[in-house]
Amino acid sequence: MLTLPLGLHQVNLAPTANQAGRRRSLASSCVHYARELVLDDGLSRMTKEELAGALRFYMDELRDADDAVRLGGSKGVRVGSDYRNEYHNEVMYGNGCLWREDPTDCSSPDMDGRHDVSEHGLQYLLKSFEDAVEK
Repeated sequence: MLTLPLGLHQVNLAPTANQAGRRRSLASSCVHYARELVLDDGLSRMTKEELAGALRFYMDELRDADDAVRLGGSKGVRVGSDYRNEYHNEVMYGNGCLWREDPTDCSSPDMDGRHDVSEHGLQYLLKSFEDAVEK
């Protein structure tokens, strides 16, 4: 693990928190536009092309924000959490569902029949979401 001077952690905190928060709102936007694209009921008052374009835009923004938080080097994040935050790495890449109240419970009615997420971490779910949006 990379050891950083104390000041870098403090300087890096605000942009990291900003991009982490953006990931949540960008994921919600992706869900919204994907749902509207599938429904195609005209209530969004957007054409399929506009919906697809919006979905592409927000998906690209989500990917960029996620890369900034994890890897750094963009969007004001100097050093990504992958290189400086062991707990982040446990949640993102470790076994179990550490982001849940019961980290041993990775069950979900929406995940029935899919791979066991308990061995993949949160990053696996994020990439699964990204793959689903891409299709």
